[in-house]
Amino acid sequence: MSTKGRSTSRNSRYKIDDAARLNVNDSNKVHSGERDKSANNNQSLAPKYEISEQWFNRKVAEFVLRYNYTLNPRGVYEAVRYMYTYHPEPHNISAIRDQYIHFLSDFLYRAPTDKMVKLLLEQNVPVYMYVLNTTVEAFRWPEWRLYSHDTEHFFLTGAPFMDQEFFPVKHRIDRQAWTPNDRNMSHFFMKAYSDFARFGNPTRSRILGLHFEMAKAGQLRYLNLNTTYNSSVQLNYRQTELAFWTVYLPTVIGRFVPTYPPITEYWWEPKQPLQIAFWSVSSACLLLIVLLVVCCMLWRNAKR
Repeated sequence: MSTKGRSTSRNSRYKIDDAARLNVNDSNKVHSGERDKSANNNQSLAPKYEISEQWFNRKVAEFVLRYNYTLNPRGVYEAVRYMYTYHPEPHNISAIRDQYIHFLSDFLYRAPTDKMVKLLLEQNVPVYMYVLNTTVEAFRWPEWRLYSHDTEHFFLTGAPFMDQEFFPVKHRIDRQAWTPNDRNMSHFFMKAYSDFARFGNPTRSRILGLHFEMAKAGQLRYLNLNTTYNSSVQLNYRQTELAFWTVYLPTVIGRFVPTYPPITEYWWEPKQPLQIAFWSVSSACLLLIVLLVVCCMLWRNAKR
């Protein structure tokens, strides 16, 4: 199940997302096992945007190199592949794509947010979370990218109720295309966020039959938001996968080694305050030496 979610507190709001980087406008793309150098999106994977097992393995290897897991790169690579392999059918193309989305989403959004939520709870900060399982039906996106990153802003800005001229050309939709579910979700988000900003509680009273419950340490309650008709409160969102990044993977890496910047001859790079000061003092000293030599020569001439 593709999901995404958000946790909110009186001081902070965070997002968990799952349809992360495989959307049409993503910058990493591969076609037939080769990197496409002609554009900066995934159009080379169109129209079905299917990825192979080899493509997935290469992306995991690139991930290990990009984030500099140099102490145990093979161990990190195998651990990530194991966690994000659909073991009932490991060669299924659709499952590989879904697992790749989960892989990036857990690393980029869910695991950091989960850790921040737990830190907030340790400080007794009120936290409310939701997992968004619905989409903007008016866009008619394909099944695999229905729950892409940052779809809430259409609901939060009241797009189903506004004139299309307020939005960029690519997001302009005829008002007749907005569905009742889109309008209900927009009303819910605008009301919940405004109540949270005003009162510190997103649902002081039920909104279209929906109600948030506060998350607590050991009971990470969240609103599993499907539609305004069939949502429910659940517990402990993807804790096994998120603990993989925050608890297990650091033990595979071993220990972090700080990487120091290379030592350079700072007097050859007069860009920082230290270099500017060095050259200023050096120039002043040189000027004083020249002035001293001139004074000595004048004194000798006067003495004659």
